[in-house]
This record gives sequence, structure tokens and C-alpha cells, in this order.
Amino acid sequence: LGLGEADGHWYVVMELVRGQSTAQLVRAGDLAPALVLDVGCQVAAGLAHIHGLVVDDRPAGLVHCDIKPENLLVDEYGIVKIADLGIAALAGDRTATGGTLGYMAPEQLDGNPEPRSDLFALGATLYVLATRQRPFERSLRGLLELERRLGEPAFTAPVDARVPGLGEVVRRCLRADPAARFAHARDLGLALAQVRGRTPAGASPAAASALLRAPVPRPVAADSAPTLADLPRSSSGRSASAGNLIR
Repeated sequence: LGLGEADGHWYVVMELVRGQSTAQLVRAGDLAPALVLDVGCQVAAGLAHIHGLVVDDRPAGLVHCDIKPENLLVDEYGIVKIADLGIAALAGDRTATGGTLGYMAPEQLDGNPEPRSDLFALGATLYVLATRQRPFERSLRGLLELERRLGEPAFTAPVDARVPGLGEVVRRCLRADPAARFAHARDLGLALAQVRGRTPAGASPAAASALLRAPVPRPVAADSAPTLADLPRSSSGRSASAGNLIR
């Protein structure tokens, strides 16, 4: 939110997000399908903004480089905020080395991040939010085996079992070749919105709220599926790195 200096020391002013990360929500219990899709749609919109930033009338070429459940914060109103832009890089920056194994795309591991690298990471994140399992082991070997596993129906079966229709979206995000993924974050957002439109009622940024107070989510009737906006208020809070929070 701001940058300043006091007594010879520089400081960064950051927004305090009262709520929890999606990683904490997943640890609390299974997330409702509408909630998973709400998170995906909001993050895709945030990435579209990051990737579309313009500086001096030219595209900035910014890539987040570390999309994962721990870096997606849900505030008390159900708004998802993308945190930890501290390792963000410019597309094609060969010196960029940051990221988290298990979410990093192959080209990012090679030191060549680009906007579609963030879509890979969001695909891995959606897999975790839907199934509470990792799509592949956090190792180079797991990443190398991923492309073969994408062709197996069993790979996305757990995703579709929890969020019908999401499996194919995740599969496309996780392709090894960036050209085989969605071209832009907004295209991914549209695909998620289509799945969300077929998801049982109650889809609005509101229902993860119950999870912020309760350690185990309450059963919810199919005709009132929860979404992010139902989150009860929480006294916990977290700040985003580098003063950058994009919702």
C-alpha cells in the first residue's frame, strides 16, 4: 500500500488481511465445489490484472511465480487476495529462480517464467483445493512424469468426483508445453465460470466463512452450496509480501 523511510530505514506498508489462506481452509475439511470455483475465478481475474500491467505504455510482463494455496488469502468478506509478490519476475527473466516445487511449471524451473507459468500453478492449486491431494510429488521426477499421467483418466477422476467438470480445466493448465495451456488468465477464468455455471446453487464469494470459525465444515444442503462470501469474520490476519496484494 505504500513505501517510505523513517530514521534511515525503509519500510513497506502492507494490507492486513483478516481471514485465512486457502491452505488453512483445505486443512479444515473438504471445500464445497462452489467455493473451489469461486477461488479459481477470483485468482484468474487477479492474474489477468498482474499479467496485463502496463508501465510507460508498454506491457510490464510481470509473472507472479508462486501461486499456491498458502499465497491465496480469503478475507472476512470472501474476497480472495493474491499475496507474496516478493519473488515476482518479468517474463523471460533468465535469472528468476523463485517458486515452490509442486506448483512450478517446467519452463519456470528452467529459469524462463512467463504468464502461462502462473496458470500451471493455479491448475495445481485447484487440484489441491478440490481433492486435498497434490497432483504430483514435489520433485523433478514428479514433474517429469506429470505429462504422461495427464493422459490417464485416473489423474483427474478425484477432481471431477468433487467438482464435476473441473478436471479438464485442470488438465489443460498442467500441460508441459505452455502453448497447450490456456492462452491467457482471462481464458482460464471464462472456463472456470462455465463450470461454475453448471454447479449447484449458492455460488457467490460467500461460503468459506463457516470454515474460518469451525475446525470442521458443517454439512450443507445441495440447494444451498456454500461459497466464499458466507465466511464468518475472523480475528486472525496476515500481510502480503512486498506490499502487493491484488484481488
